[in-house]
Amino acid sequence: VAVWRRDSNPVALWLDARTSPTDSNDKGMTTTELFRDYRTWCSDFCFPVLNLNNFSKALTQLLGPPKRTKRANLHALLLNSRVV
Repeated sequence: VAVWRRDSNPVALWLDARTSPTDSNDKGMTTTELFRDYRTWCSDFCFPVLNLNNFSKALTQLLGPPKRTKRANLHALLLNSRVV
């Protein structure tokens, strides 16, 4: 059941397809930066797009809470290079 839930979750699919974990707590991307790529990915693959608030909640459920900084909340993720 857990595998089915993950495979039917667009945010989890996007994470697997488009991101890689960072090896440093000081590096990462903000929720907004990740959301921009997620929104494009959903559009490209015809998935419904969550709003930013629900996307942030989904990331927290899947990855745990982000690191809070003065600038923004950072998730320990980097986007994979796009191959065209």
